[in-house]
Amino acid sequence: MNQCCIICSQTEQFTVLWILFASIVLGNTAVLVALLLNKSRKSRMNFFIMHLALAGKETIQRRGILLSKAAHKAKGRGDRGVQKTT
Repeated sequence: MNQCCIICSQTEQFTVLWILFASIVLGNTAVLVALLLNKSRKSRMNFFIMHLALAGKETIQRRGILLSKAAHKAKGRGDRGVQKTT
């Protein structure tokens, strides 16, 4: 496999991961906003869903930080993380 295909593949992978990251954060934020605006219905299920969204948001944001560090590291190496074979 040539180096160009590997670099394109990694770029596509980072793009997909960033789109997934953004959609998860926006989805969890939308759930939290909906639950906070609808204070008239306080139930155990809403409490559970709210904490599940908070936990998901926290987890995915930590993964996003790791993802951005990995992208920065690959960019700093100049070869986008591809090992050159001779």
